[in-house]
Amino acid sequence: MPKNFKELVNLALNHINLALFALLVLGWFTVFAYMAGYIRAGGSGDEKKMSAARQVALFGILGLVAMLVYWGAAKIVCISLLGDTGCK
Repeated sequence: MPKNFKELVNLALNHINLALFALLVLGWFTVFAYMAGYIRAGGSGDEKKMSAARQVALFGILGLVAMLVYWGAAKIVCISLLGDTGCK
């Protein structure tokens, strides 16, 4: 249980960082799976599957970039509120 505001912010940011890390790992696996599907569809020549896999892979990469931006923003907030030693 946090005893002051600094500990509360640290606890909240630690949970946010953990959740973002889990989403990043899940996102990487998803993007790689769809990229493999795109390569597989290219080998078979199925244009419809290639288009769908390309679109999902593109949005997956954009999602990963957005998650990295949110992770960086959380790190900036943590450092500005808690100092360099309070952030993990």
